[in-house]
Amino acid sequence: MKKKIRKLKQQLRSQRDYFLKRMRMKISALWDRELPAPSIAEKQKVEDFRTIVRGFQIPEDQFLATDADRMWNRFKREMRDYILENDPRTFLRCRSIIKSISVPDSPYGYKELGYLRSRQDWKSRWEFGIEEDAWGHPHPYWCYPKSSGTRIHHAYHLALFEEMTGVKFSDHSTFIEFGGGYGNMPRLMNKLGYQGRYLIFDFPEFSALQHFYLEGLEMSHGDLDQWSCEECHQCTVSEWSDLAEAMKKVDLTDSLFMATWSLSEAPFVIREPMLKAVEGVKSILIAFQSHFEDLANVDYFNDYQKGHPEYDWVLLSIEHIPGHYYLFGTRR
Repeated sequence: MKKKIRKLKQQLRSQRDYFLKRMRMKISALWDRELPAPSIAEKQKVEDFRTIVRGFQIPEDQFLATDADRMWNRFKREMRDYILENDPRTFLRCRSIIKSISVPDSPYGYKELGYLRSRQDWKSRWEFGIEEDAWGHPHPYWCYPKSSGTRIHHAYHLALFEEMTGVKFSDHSTFIEFGGGYGNMPRLMNKLGYQGRYLIFDFPEFSALQHFYLEGLEMSHGDLDQWSCEECHQCTVSEWSDLAEAMKKVDLTDSLFMATWSLSEAPFVIREPMLKAVEGVKSILIAFQSHFEDLANVDYFNDYQKGHPEYDWVLLSIEHIPGHYYLFGTRR
């Protein structure tokens, strides 16, 4: 009898969540607008991006070792097909991108928005910072259509980090992000007035997407050679050799390392060299889930804290996302 009641409760919760999601999507659609026809310059950016996408070398699933590898492979394949068959300026409507690197209709975004609006610096910083751009065609957030669920979510990371550590993200000369999604975080920080440099290490396919997104917003984005120039603030790399070269250009003692759910979804053979590459950074901002496949992330990051006593650590359970955590570290 207890099992039947428990199963019934789960079914009711699922039906409720589905209904609420449909309602959020319907409200968001009321604010939605089509993109205008592309300009000549935008048409060129689109064609250049499609040329890069046609060259993606995506292996067949049977040659991959883990379910996670096959999952990301499927996302990359779906992204490629969407870019080639649709207007790439609307890439945030691609199903695989919605599932993997954006949160357009998050059920918890209104709580994060409420936190941002409760801050004393809401009017002076966050209100303008979270205003969305048309490029990418993000879904308007259902209860705050000037922004998107993803931009609100990313702003929440930064604001909470500042509150819990007492350190401003703008007090770092360089940001190093492992797994940069489509490039929303550097855009958000740009709108918040950050003038430092930003480096993203990611899959080649997502690096190409980040380049397309940031270039479409007329941000000073370039390759590793251009990143040495004062005028170029953002750079994306995909090879370990390029990451090693980029680290030579970075003052780690004045840098922040960020990995929101990317590190906890990566196998140890990726985590360890990534963390080794950023050894000595001034600050750390990590978000992770308790388990991913067979990886026990809470134990892993507890051990990581113990192995780095040179940092003051803050481990927070994210109440509105059960089973997920923030780990903030600031060097003593």
